[in-house]
Amino acid sequence: RVISRLLSANLTLDNTLREDAAQFRMRLEAPHAVVVADPGANDAHVLGMAARTAARYLGLPAAVGERAGRVVVLVECTRAQLVDDYCQRFLVETRLLDDPIHLGASARHNDAVTLHHAYEQALESLTLLPTLGGDRQVAHFDELGLLHWLHALPPDTFAENAYARHLQHLDEHDRTRGGELLHTLDVFLECDGNGVRAAERLIVHRHTLKYRLHRIEHICGVDLSDPFCKLNLRTALLSRRMRDGHRGD
Repeated sequence: RVISRLLSANLTLDNTLREDAAQFRMRLEAPHAVVVADPGANDAHVLGMAARTAARYLGLPAAVGERAGRVVVLVECTRAQLVDDYCQRFLVETRLLDDPIHLGASARHNDAVTLHHAYEQALESLTLLPTLGGDRQVAHFDELGLLHWLHALPPDTFAENAYARHLQHLDEHDRTRGGELLHTLDVFLECDGNGVRAAERLIVHRHTLKYRLHRIEHICGVDLSDPFCKLNLRTALLSRRMRDGHRGD
């Protein structure tokens, strides 16, 4: 009940809510963050107990509940670092579970009035976690940056982008000819345009990489020596990865 009220968009800090929050030692005027956990194949009830244990370990007041199949934690964080400290402790408490869990954490909010917004930030962070790459288990809203803007764009806006169309052309070329140009471009840009590192990651000779990059420039009509061009292509790749991840949900 407390979590449902605190996450309401029309929250009123009345005495009843203050009394309910006091059961969790929560001070409604203190800074808080919201952490949303995807339990995967694990039991959500077990995950909820781990969430409470993590809060007790750090001495942080917290309210834990379930919403839409996920575990939701409202945790008091007087310092910004405590948000990450809590997430890392949460992972420690769940390290023996059968399936790895994934967490999305909001920014720190100054009081409980904006916790509904914090909940939306935590959900967005969890949604965009795969886009950050690697085997990461935690995404913080404060680190999303450009991804937050891309997430807010309607699909039509992405489709109209010339750099998004360039990627589509590369994808079609790879599918029809069994190539790896799109993946090559992705790795090259992830390596900040460093050909040596990109060739090592792709496990190809530097001349093979150079040939592929020339093919990419020819097919797309771009200049990969242009920093602005590389920025736009990298952004389009991130947006594509993000939207592909959504379709896979």
